Amino acid sequence: MVGVAASSVLIAELAIITVGTYVTHSWDIMEPISYVMMLGNFTFTFGWFVAFIENPLMQNPVSWFKQKSIKK
Repeated sequence: MVGVAASSVLIAELAIITVGTYVTHSWDIMEPISYVMMLGNFTFTFGWFVAFIENPLMQNPVSWFKQKSIKK
């Protein structure tokens, strides 16, 4: 579920950048917008890591999801 949501957000961001660059605006306008999107992605991912990763040595997302599914 989380993977589908994350993939959907990334595909939507790519679509926004593509349409903004080639249809409505130019790259000069879309470059700072894409930078802010990337900064938001980084900030959200770092916040997720800080809030939910209990063992900092386990940095592999696959093993993190397996551990969460085993606990339930």
